[in-house]
Amino acid sequence: VGWVREDVQWARIEARPGTYDWTWYDKVLNAHRTNGVNVIGVLTPAVGWATPEPGDSPNEVSFFGPDPDLYAAFAKAVATRYRGVVQAWEIWNEPENGIHWRPAPDPAAYAQLLIKASAAIKSVDPQVTVLNGGVVPFDPGFLQALAAHGAWNAFDVLSVHPYVDPFTPETAQIGAVGIDNVRTLAARYGSKPIWVTEFGWGTGGCERDPVGRTNEEAQANYLVRGAALLRGAGAERVLWYNFKDRQVPCYGLIRGAGGDEDYSQAKPAATALRVLSQQVAGAAPQGAQDLMPQQTLLTFDDARGWGPAFPVGKPPLAGSTAQVHGGSGAAQIAYQFTSTDNDYVAFPRSTATPLPANTTRLGLWVYGDSSGHMLQVQLTDEQGEVLQYRLGFLGAPGWQFLSTSLGGEVEPGNRITGGNGRLDGAVRLKELIVDDNPNTATGSGTIYVDDMVAFLGGEVYAQRFGTGGEVVDVIWSPEGSS
Repeated sequence: VGWVREDVQWARIEARPGTYDWTWYDKVLNAHRTNGVNVIGVLTPAVGWATPEPGDSPNEVSFFGPDPDLYAAFAKAVATRYRGVVQAWEIWNEPENGIHWRPAPDPAAYAQLLIKASAAIKSVDPQVTVLNGGVVPFDPGFLQALAAHGAWNAFDVLSVHPYVDPFTPETAQIGAVGIDNVRTLAARYGSKPIWVTEFGWGTGGCERDPVGRTNEEAQANYLVRGAALLRGAGAERVLWYNFKDRQVPCYGLIRGAGGDEDYSQAKPAATALRVLSQQVAGAAPQGAQDLMPQQTLLTFDDARGWGPAFPVGKPPLAGSTAQVHGGSGAAQIAYQFTSTDNDYVAFPRSTATPLPANTTRLGLWVYGDSSGHMLQVQLTDEQGEVLQYRLGFLGAPGWQFLSTSLGGEVEPGNRITGGNGRLDGAVRLKELIVDDNPNTATGSGTIYVDDMVAFLGGEVYAQRFGTGGEVVDVIWSPEGSS
């Protein structure tokens, strides 16, 4: 492991204004340097005396947004002391989350905090890397607001936390949600490296998985699969959250029993991380490898077989030769989103199209428009249940293959009709949908789609990594595939 992420807590260092106690962090951070481990220092949370919240205990931690000038002064002091010891500074943690920024997320206030803290840090350590406070990237609206408030150039690396638990990395599309979504957004304002500074699955029932659907073996599997998919999607660095559980089983690689300094009870995920790091250390991702049989479902050589667009009045799906991936034509989709609520355009099949038996993944070639909107399909099974699947996000102009797993359980928000949340028996394609992302987005665009492909048989994934003329393929088949 080459990197760790440490909370550098203001209240522990400067519980009283102007009085600094560096004892703890001198010990911890210098130990990392001695062991050759790079550090991301997270400057969070605030201390009570630096916030405007009258109910804060002045010498204790606070998650209320602090005075940005006081925060910047603290950031400068810390960056001065640990210049050469800490390689990157992350400004707060999940500021889009009301738990971590109280009383409610405030992108304008956080933008000022980020701008001032970054400038203060760079004034004493110009070469250090500055990250935004890591955000859960499902809704890009907060990042868009940061850019609108002038903070996009205040950080060097885009930090994200693509939590998809309790769902599997494949069914939740961790690469598409965690990386593709924000990379398309970043291209509008200025591309940056993307670091995953938190991701993980808890064990035993915690936070996002209160019923304990993920056991320790599954956690280890998801770690390897999630990390491989995130790196394959373009994440420059990937950090697991977290190292050790407290009293109850959760995201840790080490069980919580025995106290904070007992590291003797490693979960299988600790071994998984060690082996993965040994195998791909220093290797660069070289792309996904296709190992499954494929069958073309639709060629889109013409627009026959599609009904009128919905809502009524939207332009229909039209045949086109302006951009073609294969064959003699493709389908053109022109959309216009005018509402700041959720807006979409759906293209139903005139007659639902049967998928080949044992289809376990579905993919489509897409020529994007840099909008970042979502492309989705609705499928219906032989029980009449209708489920919605996200193929991916609309990227830059040029052909891109978007695909989704059809295995596993669909999250509640994509269950269009009642049922068990899974596809049972014969499956048919019902609709193709362009959905705005975020829901407040407005505007128009044109994309092209071509060659819808069904992947047959047990799901198999492979991500290739290479270095020095050698390659390592990380290959797996999710549980339940046959």
